[in-house]
Amino acid sequence: MTARTKKVLAPVLVALVILGVVAYLHNRGTTELQDLKGRDFVELGEFQTLRGNIYPDRGEWFLQTGDSAYELHLGDHTHRERTGIRLEEGKTATVSGYVYSQRGADFIDLAVCTVQMDGEKYRFRQDDGTPMWWGQGGGDRDGQGIGSGLGGGDGTGSGDGAGRNLTGQGRNQ
Repeated sequence: MTARTKKVLAPVLVALVILGVVAYLHNRGTTELQDLKGRDFVELGEFQTLRGNIYPDRGEWFLQTGDSAYELHLGDHTHRERTGIRLEEGKTATVSGYVYSQRGADFIDLAVCTVQMDGEKYRFRQDDGTPMWWGQGGGDRDGQGIGSGLGGGDGTGSGDGAGRNLTGQGRNQ
């Protein structure tokens, strides 16, 4: 490589490094409008308790508190049905869970732990964020017990999960 080529390449490489660092710093700590799930909001968000009115929009449920709208991530549909919760537009609810605001979103995401409404309390996650439906046979998760254990029949599975497997097969995630 000639001295002239090195003189030309050096500033180009420095400029590329600077652009990369700027792009990294700009996006650090954000997951801009990605398709995140409840477990992501638990990891990235902050635990809060909010009170407002619930309403449906675009096939999802939201909590309106003053000027802020929170999309309620209630998790597994089978578990939601098992709780017996009846979501109705305009009802007042107190909701606790993990709040995460994505840059550029029209609403704030809320991975729900509990909903208090009409004198009843419905639980969707433990306060530490662990989903109640893990291992409850909802969706593709057969058996009971929190963790990633495998188990057949009654008893304790291997790994981190323990409990009674309702189908005799399956895995807890």
